[in-house]
This record gives sequence, structure tokens and C-alpha cells, in this order.
Amino acid sequence: MTPPRSAIDAAVVASRSSLCRSKRGVCIWSNDFILATGFNHQPGRLVCDQTEKCKSSCRLTAVHAEQSALLRCCFPYKLKGAQLLHVKTVEGLPVPSGGPSCLECSKLCLEAGIATVWLLHERGWQAYPADVFHRLTLAHCGIDLALEGAH
Repeated sequence: MTPPRSAIDAAVVASRSSLCRSKRGVCIWSNDFILATGFNHQPGRLVCDQTEKCKSSCRLTAVHAEQSALLRCCFPYKLKGAQLLHVKTVEGLPVPSGGPSCLECSKLCLEAGIATVWLLHERGWQAYPADVFHRLTLAHCGIDLALEGAH
């Protein structure tokens, strides 16, 4: 199983808009209709200077590609059941990235109603149900919470 080519292409194109050293792009779609794309960037008028210092704090200071795409969706109710594809690119081509690891993006996806999150790994595309993606992210961050029946 693989995501639609149009979603991959849209995420790759979005990643090219990033000024950051680590270029990331996201595509959110539902029923073969692209709802939004986003890329990683510094917020507001701040600009990545592509230095190692900027890269070392980017995880904390930048607007992540997932966040950018979610914020671009004017009507969050449209996201219920939608899928999100995250891609890392090098020289404009998709490359494998790590597993679920960003708590900010994970919780935003879950809260927004995203059903599935796609990541490219060495073995190919992997689809994660949003709740599984979030649990794996929590585990990666060393957070052990009892989430069954939470709310």
C-alpha cells in the first residue's frame, strides 16, 4: 500500500519552499482531494540562516511542516478522517526519515482529526493510524501515559 502519487508530489513541492537546511513538506488530503500543504520555516518574519546554530534549535523554534499545513486548513472540521503525509527531501527528492518523534505535531494531528499519518522509511511508505502515531511519539519522547479512555 502506498499513498497517492499526487500527495507525495505535493509534499515534495511544498518542501522546496523551505529555507531550512532540513527541508520538510506535508500534504493533507481526503478522498483524493488535497486540502493543504505546508513546509517547515521560522515563524513570522524570522528567517532561517541555514547555520548549524539555527539547525540545532529548529525543532523548538520553527513552524513544523505538519503545523504549517494544519494551520492552512481554514475549516478544521474538514480534517476529520483526512490523511497527512510527511516527507523529508534532499536535493528535491524524498528520502527516508525517522519514525514518529515530534510531540507537537503528533498531538496537533490527533486533535485535528487526522486519521492516518504517512512516513517514508527505508523499507517504503508506512501508514500509521493517528492514535498509534501519537503513542509511538510519546514512547520516543520517553513519556509513559495511560491513555485508554482518557478525556
